[in-house]
Amino acid sequence: MRLIRLLPVGLALLLAVGLLWRAVPLPAASADDPSPAPAHEPKTAETADDHIAQAMKAAQAQHLDQASEELEKALKVDPKHRQALLLVAVVNYIRASQVDPQDSKARVPLMLRSAEAMRTLRDAYKELTPPEQNLLGQIFYNEAVARAIQGQPEKALESLTEAFAAGFNDFEMLETDDQLASVRKLPGFAKTKNDLEAKVKAHALAHAKELLATNTPFPFTFTLTNLEGKKVRLDDLKGQVTIVDVWGTWCPPCRKELPHFIELYKKYHDRGLAIVGINYESEEEAEARKTVQAFVKENGIPYPCVIGDEATQKQIPDFEGYPTTLFLDRDGTVRLKVVGYHPLTDLEAIVTTLLEESPRVAEKK
Repeated sequence: MRLIRLLPVGLALLLAVGLLWRAVPLPAASADDPSPAPAHEPKTAETADDHIAQAMKAAQAQHLDQASEELEKALKVDPKHRQALLLVAVVNYIRASQVDPQDSKARVPLMLRSAEAMRTLRDAYKELTPPEQNLLGQIFYNEAVARAIQGQPEKALESLTEAFAAGFNDFEMLETDDQLASVRKLPGFAKTKNDLEAKVKAHALAHAKELLATNTPFPFTFTLTNLEGKKVRLDDLKGQVTIVDVWGTWCPPCRKELPHFIELYKKYHDRGLAIVGINYESEEEAEARKTVQAFVKENGIPYPCVIGDEATQKQIPDFEGYPTTLFLDRDGTVRLKVVGYHPLTDLEAIVTTLLEESPRVAEKK
């Protein structure tokens, strides 16, 4: 049985969400939002914020059970407290990930409580902040897993539909997660999956076009040494749409994203797609070359990889970390930079949009 998907940074995410939530301006209140308590209403002995502060201290000390108790107390004071709902969703998500995957009795209630809190938040506040939106789809996916474990595949399929509507788009997970075997046996599963795929692809394509239209292009070039010790010039790839993957073999999200690049290369290389991996390893260049050579051979990477240097990395504006993916049009201009892991659907939408352009069209933009 597979573990439920872990959040990328585990316990640290809980603390980060608590801090980030405070830093993100909340959307303007609408008529649908719950009204705040009147100013003259007497305060309780301990406010919801008091309990949240205690919860964050407990989380920092890695006492998640205590953190959960404090957050539930906060919601008793204020059932629609926005930050408390978000943190209840996150802390229960993490607690569930720490339970033995065979222990469904302990795991399922945590997954369901996480989704319940997230759904309450979504229904109470129609416009979500980035931390809220980023968690929504994954948490609803885990609710589907919990429903399937409970023997409720129909309800699990409903949760999956909500998950994909909220932004979850890992169709490979949908097909391979053994916890969803009962859902895949439902008569309506195939049609639902096809409908979801069509909607996700349409959304990804629209989003890709919006990003490419609004992003500020920038120049980028390099002459770097490949794994055989020969020089590779990025300018030689002009005329093709090019993905430059800035990554390292040591980087988990880089390795997770790698199969997507391999698939894109095989699918679109004959249509004019080139891919180059720029590796940044912790070893000296000679040792780094050996490390990458072994990795490339083991994973069947069909496109060239080169060893990066500091000057190349400095050309990337506001470099944040690995992986960083650059999408260049046929004229060799970087039209988009994305950071971190991205699902195949999103990457493919960007590639197909750029492939549809001609060099002359790209030059005018």
